[in-house]
Amino acid sequence: MSRYTDTLSTFKGIKTGIVPVIPIYHTAACEGAGITLKEFASDADKMAEAMIRANSELGFDGVQLTLGVATEAEAMGAKTQQPEKGLPAVMEHLLEDISALKKLKVPDPYRNGRMPLFLKAVKKVQDTIGDRAVVVATVRGPFITAGQLRGLSSLMMDSFDNPEFLKELLEFTSEITFRFTEALIKTTGVKVVAFGEALCSPDFISPQMYKDLIAPVHKKLMKRVHEAGVEAAVIHICGNVLPIFDALLDIGVDCADIDAKADLAGVLEINRKAKKPLGLRGNIEPSWLLRSSSTEVSKKCRETLAAAKDAPWILSSGCDVPYGTPEANMKAMSEVAKGGK
Repeated sequence: MSRYTDTLSTFKGIKTGIVPVIPIYHTAACEGAGITLKEFASDADKMAEAMIRANSELGFDGVQLTLGVATEAEAMGAKTQQPEKGLPAVMEHLLEDISALKKLKVPDPYRNGRMPLFLKAVKKVQDTIGDRAVVVATVRGPFITAGQLRGLSSLMMDSFDNPEFLKELLEFTSEITFRFTEALIKTTGVKVVAFGEALCSPDFISPQMYKDLIAPVHKKLMKRVHEAGVEAAVIHICGNVLPIFDALLDIGVDCADIDAKADLAGVLEINRKAKKPLGLRGNIEPSWLLRSSSTEVSKKCRETLAAAKDAPWILSSGCDVPYGTPEANMKAMSEVAKGGK
């Protein structure tokens, strides 16, 4: 079997004879490519070229592309700010008044905002390296998209004061996520899609809220995206996912990102006993990667792989690798994963 085939299998929860390495490395690729973060978020060709270069120069088994959390809200007309050294940020919430939900329309991924830009970038990367490297496209899940439309504070209050509205909002944002995912599958050839849901972290909401309110929405969504052609669905939730890991096993995802803050031993034990284990990816601390030496990174990666030796594990950062992280540190990760020193 090739590393490509084994990597795709690992995303599906199947342990193979290799440890793939695919860090959450996107905007960090800008420095090596000689472009700004603004150019990355505004030019599909430059985004694609940065990711293609990162894959070849740093020895990864694949790459993950993103446009950031503002993508879906911007495509619906929300005002955003595009800083020179960052991804777009939402400057207004379209649902400050909940009655506005009835006026909002699901954005067209082929026409609205930067969604077409992202489709073009993902397709170029897939067409260039997709026969030998796993390309992961990132979309935002229903809950984080709801946060971008409503605002975090209001969203949290809705969960207590207006749960019926929140359920209606999540149905709407789930459709946004599905349509974007469907467009990616139809037009780019990508096989793996990551669903960013940072706000589902037990650091933000209670595990019970996730299980009662959001997990059913995720389960329905995962069924739909798999029917649309997604081969492996990855859920990305920040923080310690142990209190909700049993729910993640039941929502239909194939792989879960494991943050550096997570109880790794606990997650590994539950996953080992699961009827259908998930692929797991992580869990090197991103800020630590930024400030450490390549020797320290190699040591930490070996320790992580020793702990996860019995799991279908993909070596990665636990979350987004920061801009400015030394490329030597990323090469060190690849070397350890591929059996180097």
